[in-house]
Amino acid sequence: GRAVRMSASRRDALGAAFAAALAVPATANAVAGTAGGVERDFFNGNAIFKEDYYYKFGKLPPIPLEDAREALDSLKEAYNLPFVRTQIRYDAYNKYADRIKASFAAYDGPLKKAVDSSNWAQVAELAGEKGDVRRGLRAAGMFSTTALSPDSITNEARLVAFYINELNFQLMDMVTAAGAKDSTAAVASYKRGRDCINSYVFFINQVINDKVGDKFEKI
Repeated sequence: GRAVRMSASRRDALGAAFAAALAVPATANAVAGTAGGVERDFFNGNAIFKEDYYYKFGKLPPIPLEDAREALDSLKEAYNLPFVRTQIRYDAYNKYADRIKASFAAYDGPLKKAVDSSNWAQVAELAGEKGDVRRGLRAAGMFSTTALSPDSITNEARLVAFYINELNFQLMDMVTAAGAKDSTAAVASYKRGRDCINSYVFFINQVINDKVGDKFEKI
């Protein structure tokens, strides 16, 4: 089937519903956009994907997202998810899924082990810009934007992009914690990053069916 373009009024209504249903007070998630040392700049310029939920609404969605399951179900019932043709989702999945899975596996495997054992050299390497985890973050955002945006970027795609950006900030915080040999900070950032991965998986799996590919697994 062909994607149906959403009217401006419907898009505005959905935006208002997202802001009302999902936003939580900033104090619930510490500073704007992060739990630790790395903060988003005013224009979200230090995020991987500038157009995310925080940039659009100036508020934070829940972390983990499953805490808002009831609100999400209500939104989906009222507005449905954006319709993107199966072939487009299939092609995007085949292009990006392997990189996404490898990134999440690296987070849940080698990086977790390094954080748990306070192996600071490995934490800095694995969470760094050239580490296996960060290699898959752009792929994760590209897949979700393609799979959730039939024409222009949707609020659903912005929501998922928030969790990719936030995961990246937590990796940056882990590198800082490794430099300071701060186990408490490293573990806190790891846990928040894990919740971001699971939030991404929880939402994006809704648009992955048998004709698209295997659903992603939580960590």
